[in-house]
Amino acid sequence: ISGGRKYFDGWHPTDNLIDFPKETLADTNRAIQWNPKTQYLGEIQYILNYKKWQFNPYFRYYSEKITNRGFPSKPYFESAFDDYYYTNRLDQGINISRSLEKGNFKIIGGYNYYKRIKNTYVKDLTNLEQILTSSASDQDTSIFDLIMLRATYNSKLSKWYNYQIGIDINHESAFGKKIKSNYQYNGDYAIFGTAQLSLLNKTILIKPGVRYAYNLIYNAPITPSLNVKYSIKNINIRASVAKGFRAPTLKELFFNFVDVNHNIQGNTDLLAEKSWNYNTSVTWLKSLRKNSVFKTTATFFYNDFNNLIALATIADGSFSYINIGKYSTIGAQSELIFRRKNIRLSVTPAYIGRENFVKSENLGKYTYSPEISSQLAYTLLNKKWGLNLFYKYNGLQNSYNLNDDNELSISTIYAYSILDLSVNRKLFNKNMNVIIGAKNLLNVKNVPISGTASTGIHSSGSTRSIGTGISLFFSVQYKFQYSKDEK
Repeated sequence: ISGGRKYFDGWHPTDNLIDFPKETLADTNRAIQWNPKTQYLGEIQYILNYKKWQFNPYFRYYSEKITNRGFPSKPYFESAFDDYYYTNRLDQGINISRSLEKGNFKIIGGYNYYKRIKNTYVKDLTNLEQILTSSASDQDTSIFDLIMLRATYNSKLSKWYNYQIGIDINHESAFGKKIKSNYQYNGDYAIFGTAQLSLLNKTILIKPGVRYAYNLIYNAPITPSLNVKYSIKNINIRASVAKGFRAPTLKELFFNFVDVNHNIQGNTDLLAEKSWNYNTSVTWLKSLRKNSVFKTTATFFYNDFNNLIALATIADGSFSYINIGKYSTIGAQSELIFRRKNIRLSVTPAYIGRENFVKSENLGKYTYSPEISSQLAYTLLNKKWGLNLFYKYNGLQNSYNLNDDNELSISTIYAYSILDLSVNRKLFNKNMNVIIGAKNLLNVKNVPISGTASTGIHSSGSTRSIGTGISLFFSVQYKFQYSKDEK
């Protein structure tokens, strides 16, 4: 059983790093860049093992309220329009598994419920009374639900050959005034299978697969895949090729998602996304002296898309989903990991090329963007103290824009870095863990954007809002344990 409440009182660039609650005037300062929100979340699940069966029912709940306080209206600034956004999510289901003599099967069944309410009020700033606005378009309720069932059977025939077969069923519905015809639904019903062949004493593993789906809106093709692994001593080489298919979701097609930080419009003209994906990697594992291990992985990929679905800025500053048409990405990524007793260091650099679908003499076929993430975990004094450091560099990256003539263009989000640091101390036989730390130590708030579009999600002028600057946090965790042997 777990649960929690999260409260964020909003943030503006003029706020102090540490600021205690205090009374403020209902004036022009009530409209801030990041708006207040309150969240409640909870989860309960149970695992029952009975003979060769395992049952795992679960229930998750999430509730959120976002408050958008509007700028006081001219000429006298005695009233304002305030928006309230309420989101409720229920996620419930059960996982069932059963061991058999020649294999095992698993069943995952679930129901997901999503409800979003938007209300707009006129607030009297002289007495703080408020009433709903008279415009019907200011009030909205949208509901999405999803029923899913996935069942698989995995064989245990031999160490040389095995297979998996399964079904995958998804049925989604949408209700609301901003949904086309107030109601839409879609279903995706698939069967799939894979086989695994082991050759030369498991030196070579070959895993072909195929999936066929029937979609109620889009024609889904047969999607094959092939994975190969070659192992020799401490080196593993992998290669894969797969055909991909993704039908737009109901939210991408029909849902207009507008709140304090977003303005995303659904697009009923979207086409299904198809792709071919190629991937190869080499992993080298080396044991060093003094219980040290060094592992490195180099990965190369190429993705070829047709009708790629992407989020683009349109002329009025809002966002909408679009099909880009022919598009590809190419790149390389490596992961370097070093472990030794009380230290773990990982560095993951990547270099990704994204095709420039807008042809220009100033642009090559691809625009390349570097990314680097690293993490350091260090423990000392019998692992009672710990230090954790996280750093990520995000290089230049393109975003898409669509003007009134449906012409595509590119804008560029400039590079920025994120740095987090925390220290933890374990007490009471390591059952209590006290953590103190800081996030966004480089104080990143807004990142410049160059190009034709400069407004939209978390945006202001020619910048995009990334974070709320430096934040400090403190956490205490305690683990309760009970053993029958100690009774």
